[in-house]
Amino acid sequence: MSLRYRLVVFDFDGTLVDSETCIRQSLSYAIERNGRRAATVLPKEWIGLPLSLIIQRLCGETDEAMLARIVADYRSRYAALDADVTHPFPGMLDTLGDRKSTRLNSSHVSESRMPSSA
Repeated sequence: MSLRYRLVVFDFDGTLVDSETCIRQSLSYAIERNGRRAATVLPKEWIGLPLSLIIQRLCGETDEAMLARIVADYRSRYAALDADVTHPFPGMLDTLGDRKSTRLNSSHVSESRMPSSA
């Protein structure tokens, strides 16, 4: 029995691209810009959790308005750094190119607020 797939969905951050440096730098910037200090170094296992939860865990912030400001500053900084410090993992561009030759539909998902590309 042969399985045929019509669509494959990839997670973006940490699967297609190595965005760890961008995430770490953006979080540090946003937290410090708002007068807070991270009580711990961001554990790799936290990457991928909702931003507000990561920020709460890093600096103990619970005020919703402050969390929203930190998240907004994070997103702004991430967008500014993204092209400079985020790169595809080795082999990903070839893999994505191969899926085009097989006529397989694909998409990516991300919590990041980034423009979609065709």
